[in-house]
Amino acid sequence: MRHAANPKLIGLLQIAEVLADRACLELSAATKTCSELEAELQKLKDAHARTLAAPVDPASGAVLANLQKHHSLRRITLMQKLAAKQAVRLEKLRLAQQAEGRRQALQELISHAS
Repeated sequence: MRHAANPKLIGLLQIAEVLADRACLELSAATKTCSELEAELQKLKDAHARTLAAPVDPASGAVLANLQKHHSLRRITLMQKLAAKQAVRLEKLRLAQQAEGRRQALQELISHAS
């Protein structure tokens, strides 16, 4: 004869499921942010490569040097942002894994209790 699962455990499981889902959504958002920054960095890298590949006109040398400086500064800024967002993403990943582990543990506890 099977016993009904403890209502408190069922309630805890429901909370754990909500928290795990929320953690996964936050991880997804953090991953999307990192991907967007990586795409922006790639666009900047491509633009820089096109600039370097173009024939240099001595009259526009100062403009080209200024553009390269701007690209370098923008790249540094983007890389700093990306590093910060990747740290956030790693923390979200850790939290999502913990939440999923708790959810699974509660599911197993309920399965064994019934």
